[in-house]
Amino acid sequence: MKTLMPLLAVRGLAKAFNGPRVLADVAFTLARGEHLAVPGPSGCGKTTLIRLLAGCDAPDAGEIGLENRAASRAGRVPVLTRSSSKTAASPHKARSPNCSPPRAR
Repeated sequence: MKTLMPLLAVRGLAKAFNGPRVLADVAFTLARGEHLAVPGPSGCGKTTLIRLLAGCDAPDAGEIGLENRAASRAGRVPVLTRSSSKTAASPHKARSPNCSPPRAR
């Protein structure tokens, strides 16, 4: 069986906001073609995890690796659009519009 190289590797990811810890020691890997679902109740950290992966926020601890390169470390925000347009939410936009709430119509 062929071993797939991780496209995304998350190790020891943690984030707190004004004291309360939202994420603690999150770790997983995803190979190309794999999918990840993040179910859970309101307030469990789903959006925080997505914001960390998208580069909207910096983790307090841990590392996000993209294609075997460190994309983010504690205190440093990742910029996924630098690695590949395939991994960016909207490669034609800067990080800020990708992380902003949608405008009301």
